[in-house]
Amino acid sequence: MRKYLPIALMALSLTLSSCGLFSSNSKATTYTTEQPPQGDATLWLKQQLANLPCDGKPYILRLPKGTYHFHPENASIKELYISNHDQTNPKHITFLIEGKHNLTIDAQGSDFIFHGTMLPFALLHCENLTLKNCSIDFELPHLRQLTITEVDKAANKSIATLHPEGHYKIKNGKLYLTGEDYELQPEVAMAFQPNKLLTYQRGDVDFAVKKVTELHPNTFQLEGWSQNALTSVGERFALRTYHRPTPAIFVDSCKNMHFQDVTVHYAWGMGLLAQMTETITLKGLK
Repeated sequence: MRKYLPIALMALSLTLSSCGLFSSNSKATTYTTEQPPQGDATLWLKQQLANLPCDGKPYILRLPKGTYHFHPENASIKELYISNHDQTNPKHITFLIEGKHNLTIDAQGSDFIFHGTMLPFALLHCENLTLKNCSIDFELPHLRQLTITEVDKAANKSIATLHPEGHYKIKNGKLYLTGEDYELQPEVAMAFQPNKLLTYQRGDVDFAVKKVTELHPNTFQLEGWSQNALTSVGERFALRTYHRPTPAIFVDSCKNMHFQDVTVHYAWGMGLLAQMTETITLKGLK
């Protein structure tokens, strides 16, 4: 049952009260949002975050369980310098939360899917903040996988298929990986056996292929590659660059931060990076 709120809080959250549900008790005020619109939920989320109270009283923002898609075009933009990552700026941020105290974000088991080059979470100058019950993934990872299907060691050639399919170009005999806002030429690879274990003594290898030829969509002939003499059918190579623009979760100048049942499937950098921060509790972070 909906309960009445103090006038100050009701005025602060007037734009939200018509589309969600408030409840309150002596410990915390809880706001449960409505379901986000289909498609890009970035602008919708920014509105929810913009209406968070600033009085420091305990507050729970509860998001309905679902799959949320976020795109860089409507993200918050901010210049950030993140330790152990590329210092490319500005960053496109989905959950930009600054200066909040005693806030809990409960996604109730939701999947957050990001597109392009994004920083999913930037938590800045916060205290006693909890993020829980969500997963972080990207619709299209910035790395790709090649699976070897044929090898001709004598001719220094191999044939491989690409996964995920699509989103690539062949230019001047080189393979480029493409996404919503990037075009990358892979420089190195991680080699895996068919049983998914790293290959013995050659886990990290070059991807300096002399010539890549497209035989069919998503199928390439690789000529003049150091691995042609060593690889075998069924091996997989995770193609990547040396770029590392953003982690999944960035915490800066915070105190008493809690992460509970958060799964990071993929990020174009580290999973969680905290700097200048005091006391972090991780429970069920994967």
